[in-house]
Amino acid sequence: IKQPAARDAAWNETHAWGAREMERVICDFGGFFRKVGQIMGTAKQMMPPAYLESFARTMDANPPTPFPVVKRVVERSLGCALSERFSRFDERPLATASIAQVHAATLRDDGRDVVVKVLVADKKMMIGDVASMLHTSIALKRVGLDNGVDFPTVFRAYQSVIEHEFDFNVEARKISEFREVFETHGLSDRVATPRVVDELSGARVLVMERVRGVKVLDALNRARRRGRVPRLPSRARDGVFHTVFRAWGVMLLRHGHYHSDPHPGNLMLRRDGKLAILDWGQTQIAPASYRAHLCRLVIHMCAEDPRAIANEVRTRSQVKLERPTTEALTALCYAYFDTRPSALAEINMFDLNNSPFLRNKIVQNTEEGFFTIRTVFLLRGMMRACGVTASMVSSWERDARAAL
Repeated sequence: IKQPAARDAAWNETHAWGAREMERVICDFGGFFRKVGQIMGTAKQMMPPAYLESFARTMDANPPTPFPVVKRVVERSLGCALSERFSRFDERPLATASIAQVHAATLRDDGRDVVVKVLVADKKMMIGDVASMLHTSIALKRVGLDNGVDFPTVFRAYQSVIEHEFDFNVEARKISEFREVFETHGLSDRVATPRVVDELSGARVLVMERVRGVKVLDALNRARRRGRVPRLPSRARDGVFHTVFRAWGVMLLRHGHYHSDPHPGNLMLRRDGKLAILDWGQTQIAPASYRAHLCRLVIHMCAEDPRAIANEVRTRSQVKLERPTTEALTALCYAYFDTRPSALAEINMFDLNNSPFLRNKIVQNTEEGFFTIRTVFLLRGMMRACGVTASMVSSWERDARAAL
């Protein structure tokens, strides 16, 4: 099609069809496919609008598991009937995600409002989904259809962590760990984690005090339906993301263990103004050597020193480009390890005519750093949707220097 307007119309029609089909696949298959949808649903800078709308609808809205199944799981975990522990237990879930669904309830003994997170996913199926995607990505890479991104490394990274999400005892311990981290680093007045009711929680059921507020996902979805950014004063928007930057800087650079799934369904603005970080199932350990590498990279990026940035990547990073020029490595860092406006980050990697990765392929991706990049990617997408422009790395310089 030679006429630009007609070509654009044809593409829009194709995208609308493709988005509907992909939403159907995600809803039909569930499991790990929903995690892919979570990533792409925040990629406002890279995805056509039709896909953003479809993926956003899948984030916190899995088809619910029937309540009799949920009840059976909870009662097995408690060792008693629901009515013995809860005076109220809503059959309709508050949220349904890739692995678990969440129900509101009230404790019988003290009347506290709680949420009950119930493991409902099939572990073997979820692990099988990742294995299938890995095998597919390997085949695509062999025939040159991976757009120069090295997707096999990405799926190997997921393979290495997914099993940990199926034990809520681990998640409960992490919630306590990170509450102490935020208290130690002076962030407890701005950042909150849910409080676990330990005596009612187990490997498949996690009971927590209910957090009241507005999920960032809900605010974004309402704004998207109206075709505008969320209604919030710019100072408040900037303040929220400054808190996000500080929290992740402390976790990643100072503590060496961080929440690696900050999609908008996992962030809530509480009524008291605190940022509540939800769903601690997916976290990552940053080994000391990797953390030191990131700290040096932060300092070089804040100084805007291209040679130092490129040298750090060449000598310390697992990422390998076909042509590792100073310009290419520097652009890669600012695009995928920072949230500032970046021409590279705005390019659709699936655009076969313009994707820079087809001209300078990623020969080897980073399994170690993938979840760090994913975290930045999710936060960048949220910022774009909220109309916020800021550099996360600039907020991290103090933490980087302290950690070194």
